[in-house]
Amino acid sequence: TGSEVSLALDAARLLKEKHGEHARVISMPSMELFREQPQDYRDSVLLPTVPCRLSLEAGTTFGWKEFTGDLGSEYGITHFGESAPAEALAEKYGFTAQAVSDRMHRMVAEFPARFTAHLHRGLDALSRVAPANLPPDIGALVQARRR
Repeated sequence: TGSEVSLALDAARLLKEKHGEHARVISMPSMELFREQPQDYRDSVLLPTVPCRLSLEAGTTFGWKEFTGDLGSEYGITHFGESAPAEALAEKYGFTAQAVSDRMHRMVAEFPARFTAHLHRGLDALSRVAPANLPPDIGALVQARRR
């Protein structure tokens, strides 16, 4: 939202240089104002087809899950009361471009397994809640899982 933007941009640059992976950096100075925008605008910013999202906040991560989604992650510094130069605290809590880039890379690497687990949980829930009402293609996935 503020000071994190340059950190996110630096981390995205490192991610591209080191791993060839792309990151889209979005600044959201006000969650409230963003929520008030039309859905098509919100979807143009937070692409619905990109569920691998990381929020970066030099404070509490409260509220960010709404925007990162079930398959995203929130990262922030939620510790209070420490006194040291800003660079020392950033290093200690992994709030450096290198540490954030590494975190982003791990998210990308772990995404297939996280998505698969999420999909399996969803299929299990569907099979328990409404097994008779499943569309044929979903029913076939549920049946295949039982084998």
